[in-house]
Amino acid sequence: MNTDKSDVFLVIGPKGCGKSTLFEALQSQTSSDDILFSTTIISCPTDMKHLYSSNKHFQTLTPSEFSTRIKSRNFLFIWRELNELQQVVPDTSDSVLVQQSIDIDGRTYRGIPALEVNTAIMKKQKLVINLSSAIKLPPANIELNRPDTTGQNYSLLHDAIRSLSKKANVKVVFVRSPRKVVEERLKNLGVYNDVEVERLVEQSIHSQSDKAQEQFERYLNKYNVPLVYVDNNSTLQEGARRLNKAICHEENSLGRTEVQNYMAQNKINELMEYLLNSLLVEKPENPTSYLILLLENLKKKKNNEILNKQDFETMFDLIDVTGKGYINIDQLAKCLENLRVSRRNVDEVKHTLKENNIVKVDKDNFYREVSKALNVLRETPYYAS
Repeated sequence: MNTDKSDVFLVIGPKGCGKSTLFEALQSQTSSDDILFSTTIISCPTDMKHLYSSNKHFQTLTPSEFSTRIKSRNFLFIWRELNELQQVVPDTSDSVLVQQSIDIDGRTYRGIPALEVNTAIMKKQKLVINLSSAIKLPPANIELNRPDTTGQNYSLLHDAIRSLSKKANVKVVFVRSPRKVVEERLKNLGVYNDVEVERLVEQSIHSQSDKAQEQFERYLNKYNVPLVYVDNNSTLQEGARRLNKAICHEENSLGRTEVQNYMAQNKINELMEYLLNSLLVEKPENPTSYLILLLENLKKKKNNEILNKQDFETMFDLIDVTGKGYINIDQLAKCLENLRVSRRNVDEVKHTLKENNIVKVDKDNFYREVSKALNVLRETPYYAS
């Protein structure tokens, strides 16, 4: 993270998670000298204007006023949305097209003012931007240096990260809420019918599923963008406190930081576990000298015995004493333990096999899993050739 740059927090979350309410509550607790909350300019259907009139982070405009701002390039990025679908807005949009889109399709137009954002970045202020329900990820072939203008596949989040990452430290805050809370909030808004509420609730739950969030985290990690989750499942005061912690104390709360990425890439946890386990097993008189020796051996690989495929086949045959052609997962785990693979990595191998519905471990699976476990860190006295 570059300390000479401004920190920009992109707050996202599905409809009904309470982002805007948290924004308003948090602003009342913080000074504008510490954090700047970006204004969202909105042009929307008449029956939805009351949703934004009481929140000072929103400014509503007529379609004509909004299209004039588009043509004047007043926005850093602009989009239109209907429920969870977001689309890029072309610079050529005029008031007639905007009016038709609002009145006929019920779309809401939103824009983030360029001047406000650029001023905060220039002053190196912490800036918080409400990106609405910008959870959609871009197609896999869209890189960060390319704008994503792929119609219904448009990703506002990608566009925002692309626009801001060169001049600011971009961080993402994902606000989450459980199904019951989301459903209640959407119904209380009074603008969605039962079918729409149910659809939005399902979209919300899907975006918060383990699989969806794993994909989301993988995308952000690709571009080294930190992420923190804020669970808005309690009182308004508690939700605002959690959001405040995520923004004001991000070094302690961000889930995927540069430090954690560094530790994962260099297998620091595995290294510490190996060193600690070795100390507890050997109990040397001089722990410091012993640890230095272990690290030197790891670096030089002088004490590693190379195991080839024939060695693995012999090992497998010794375990498969009845000649069935397979062994069970517990037998494989015991073998790994004898090779001094850490308990954590043994459990990971067992979990992977069970997840892939592999109950009987044949010779090929045995070779693949054992060689992979040995090569995790060169953490054992052996490694596979």
